[in-house]
Amino acid sequence: MENNDRPLADIFNEIFRNLKRAENEEEGIDLKKNAAQSLSLKMKVQSLGTFSSNESIDEVSNKSLKYFLCAYFEGYFRLKMHDSDPALKTNEAVTRCFLEFLKNLNDYDIKRKVQVTSDPRQARIEAHKRKKYLEENLKKFEKEQKEDSVDEELERKYWLENIELYEDKANSSMESLKREIPFLKMREAGVKPEKPREPPIKTKPMIIAKNEQMKKVLGLGYPSAPIYTVEEFGDRQVEIMEKQAKEKAAWEAQQPLVDPYKEMTEAEEETQRRKDQRMDEHRDYVRRGDGNRKNMG
Repeated sequence: MENNDRPLADIFNEIFRNLKRAENEEEGIDLKKNAAQSLSLKMKVQSLGTFSSNESIDEVSNKSLKYFLCAYFEGYFRLKMHDSDPALKTNEAVTRCFLEFLKNLNDYDIKRKVQVTSDPRQARIEAHKRKKYLEENLKKFEKEQKEDSVDEELERKYWLENIELYEDKANSSMESLKREIPFLKMREAGVKPEKPREPPIKTKPMIIAKNEQMKKVLGLGYPSAPIYTVEEFGDRQVEIMEKQAKEKAAWEAQQPLVDPYKEMTEAEEETQRRKDQRMDEHRDYVRRGDGNRKNMG
């Protein structure tokens, strides 16, 4: 049956099931198809005038509440595709979907009010607790309720809690999308990331003997450990330092030259000003009694 002939509720339920499967990392989900179906469902809901900017959330029926999630569905499936092949264009498309979802919540005054706190860590902990609480509540409802005998009040609470849960997920996804924009712009501009430096060579335990005679004697007792005379060890260290110097010179030759007399742009001046300000404001707090306590009895 084509989507044009199917009831909206059936299309919604199918997309919602696929979203939950995708969240559980199940395979065999057609992300592109689900994104297209989510967009089509959203357009149908809009054409039917299911929501109106002149009404409040209390005027939205229980059966219509779930359709607030349509824009999130589209954004989620587009995000899954974006993650497999990140690009600035797809980043913008996903962001638009989530912004549309959040705008609808804001229009109906159901967007959760975020409390400003001076402790970001505590705020993250509280947000995580709230997320777990919502997920447990929703699972409990889905397990206990039957479709033909759903309590209207519990059903309304169920969809409102779903909306709150996916609002948090949309905000979290948008933060990640915002952080990756500078890297996507650099990649599209052809800027290649710096190659990581090779880790330093780990030196194995060795024995340094005073002369050749001592080297032969010590070699009998420690056959697995390399043994050098003082002169051989010195030559080996010179070779290592020369190699390191060549590698450093080659790396520095690849770095762009910095002109100390070049005038900075306004953005660069602002960045430098903030950096200098942070350095000026830094205080190294040392408690009384800390530090070197050697020879204090």
